[in-house]
Amino acid sequence: MSRWPVRVDSVDPLLAVAAAAVAGALAVVAPWPVAMVTCVAWGAAWLPSARRVGRWALALAIVAVAASAWRARRALDREAAVAALAVEALPHPSRCALRGVVAAMPLRRGVMRADLEVEALDCEGQAVRLGGPFGVRIFDLPEGIARDDVVDLVAQLAPARRVRDPDLPDPRPAEARRAIAYSGGAVVVSAVRPSRSLLGALDRARARLRAGIDRALPEEVAPIARALVLGEEDLAAADDEAFRTSGLTHLLAVSGSHVALVVGGLVALLRAAILRAPALARRIEAGRLAAAIGLPLALAYEQLAGDSGSARRATAMAAFVLLVRAFGRKADTVRVLGASTLAALAVDPLAPFDLSFALSLAATVGLLGVAPPVRGYFDRALPRLPRTIRATAAATVAASAACAPLVARLAGSIPSLGLIANLVAVPIGELLALPLANAAALLGAFAGGWPALSSIARALGLASAGALVALRGVARGASAISPVAVPQPDAWELAICVGAVVIVYLAARSARRLAVVVAAAGLSLLSAEALARRSGAPRGELRITFLGVGQGDSAIAHLP
Repeated sequence: MSRWPVRVDSVDPLLAVAAAAVAGALAVVAPWPVAMVTCVAWGAAWLPSARRVGRWALALAIVAVAASAWRARRALDREAAVAALAVEALPHPSRCALRGVVAAMPLRRGVMRADLEVEALDCEGQAVRLGGPFGVRIFDLPEGIARDDVVDLVAQLAPARRVRDPDLPDPRPAEARRAIAYSGGAVVVSAVRPSRSLLGALDRARARLRAGIDRALPEEVAPIARALVLGEEDLAAADDEAFRTSGLTHLLAVSGSHVALVVGGLVALLRAAILRAPALARRIEAGRLAAAIGLPLALAYEQLAGDSGSARRATAMAAFVLLVRAFGRKADTVRVLGASTLAALAVDPLAPFDLSFALSLAATVGLLGVAPPVRGYFDRALPRLPRTIRATAAATVAASAACAPLVARLAGSIPSLGLIANLVAVPIGELLALPLANAAALLGAFAGGWPALSSIARALGLASAGALVALRGVARGASAISPVAVPQPDAWELAICVGAVVIVYLAARSARRLAVVVAAAGLSLLSAEALARRSGAPRGELRITFLGVGQGDSAIAHLP
């Protein structure tokens, strides 16, 4: 087996270009912080002791920054234009009739919803046109709806809600990714023409799996199983809060570990089956053929699992690994990370603003860059612990550290028992709950009139329910202790963290230089926090802040 040639002391060109493309996308909402990180990276790359970055890679990185920023800006401008037209054409909620094509995967969020692409609306006798196809999000749809279905419906629609809060992250990228002009609930739905596309078939398979989960598992834990298997977030409020505050939400999101377990397991089974066919195994290497067959299966699984940002990123990595393996080579993980990130940005220029994508990417970077030294430290400091526990602890620490700035930015807190909860919950969720829930859903979907198959599905469902109850118990126990409140970093503070990581990766090759970088980053963070607090304090003005407390009203008045 040959290996992709990557120097140990060099920066992979695909990784450099992918990082530049991510920076370009982020520049549309934080241009100056991104410019600072870009200048830091450029300067660090030219230091005499820096890792080698090829000139062509640096040139392509500059092109990637500009091209990614241009594509992201176009997407934001297009969304802003459509939003303005939508409000002007239909400023108030109205009863509308429309014919549309289901353009996005139907998902259950308490009720079924889907995004339709329509050309026009007939709203109480008024024709609404926006100069081209536009998106409409419809709730309360029937279970059997699938992509590329053509449907007629009557719905109560209003312009999609757009909220601007200066203390929260810029919502425009998320709005542009949704590309929704109107939203509302369906009153009457009638199918005109069911789809015959592959995507439609996959959506109908998802509906069967959803029905299989409801049939095989107890109602109490079925929402958790749907999150594991289908990536649907319709948990009960108490369970959602428990998983979120305990730091275990990632176990319910279809991400790298899920894709690795399912796709890796399928490829291993395929390889074993090929080896049992001697005539075939003598003509072609079993691993290469299994990888080639596993590639479309990985893409299909990503669709069945909900097509989230984390699932797309992880599946892109798995697809590149399988593709390289099918050609008889061994893929370098760092290069695959760069290639998969570029592929995600080529499809969606605003992918870095997808929270699941961003957290999945950060966790992967942590696993590749932070986990090895942390595991080495655990091996030296705790040699009596089993190797599996040391490896799991190192991976958890690395992924948590990489995701901590993003978690703090969104929640303003860090789970108190996140590390311990993950050490206990990860084996339960990934080695027990995930395979059992998948098996129960699959058998439950096709049990039909087969009593024996139905009995096996229910037995697997009960076993899966036990694992899910244990997983939920860990989440509730860990969430009993309040998370640690931390300052929410702004764009400049996040840029300082990223800049410090870039310098460490490129140029901090000794303990003394590392100490200097850490001290400078700490001083910069303190200065940025002081400036943020100073700029946020009201000066010579009356400021009224309304707090979302769930029930009633709450307001704080800052006097001049």
